[in-house]
Amino acid sequence: MKNIYVTRTSMPSKEEYFDEISGLWDTHLLTNMGEKHQQLEQQARELLAQMGLSERAGHYPHQLSGGQQQRVAIARSLVNEPEILLLDEPLGALDLKLRKEMQLELKRLQREMNITFIYVTHDQTEAMTLGDRIVLMHQGIIQQAAAPLEMYEHPANKYVAGFIGTPSMNFVDVKLEAAGEGISVKGKGFSVEIPERLAGRLKEFAGVEATFGIRPEDLHDPKFARDSEFLVPICAKVEVYEPMGSEVSLHIRLGEEELVARVDSHTDAKVGDVASLALDTRKIHLFNKDTEVAMI
Repeated sequence: MKNIYVTRTSMPSKEEYFDEISGLWDTHLLTNMGEKHQQLEQQARELLAQMGLSERAGHYPHQLSGGQQQRVAIARSLVNEPEILLLDEPLGALDLKLRKEMQLELKRLQREMNITFIYVTHDQTEAMTLGDRIVLMHQGIIQQAAAPLEMYEHPANKYVAGFIGTPSMNFVDVKLEAAGEGISVKGKGFSVEIPERLAGRLKEFAGVEATFGIRPEDLHDPKFARDSEFLVPICAKVEVYEPMGSEVSLHIRLGEEELVARVDSHTDAKVGDVASLALDTRKIHLFNKDTEVAMI
């Protein structure tokens, strides 16, 4: 604060001096507080707008729904511009449409405000959408810490592989056996022959029993598949046809195993058919049968 000089023709009394300085200080405080109040009010209104609550600005908490109260709590946390923000399932009370919108809004806010979010969720889709890095825990133990795509493509163990991805990864107990120059993946009542040019990392595990993993989206209708040179044909009976819009989930039986394939909605496969499908050999996962740790 700058020095204040008071010019008088006569020396003031102590009381007059105190009163004058106090008045000047009060005026300074009131002016600055007024400016600060305006800034805070502007920030609050901007955050309310971002949270879709502009029309609720004058409402009391009991006049808001649970989801609206949750959004106000997020706005109250952000208005202070913290360096780290801890969020424990903040979108749990919102309906699906609003939750999706808020996920994108939170990601945008995090980028713009350059704040580290530590975000707790049981929803793996939410974690994949929001996270730059995911720490996946099970029974209090960290299973894997990685970027979302790395965790999806290279899960550390069977638990991670089954948790990340919708629908969940298919798991089948198999034995890998040498088959000429290639390798054969044998399960209960089925065998898939993988030629030498595609066997790749599998060949070193010939003779090993393991858990074989393949995601539903990596089982294709060959008519709509790309990169067909990496595909191996399989035949499986369709037991359930589950339309999902642009895609169809086919619940199939391969030997004695039940699997799910997510294929193009224009597939000709119908319930009761023995459908010709294709397995993407680049997307095969193997897990140790005892420890469940990823082998490839």
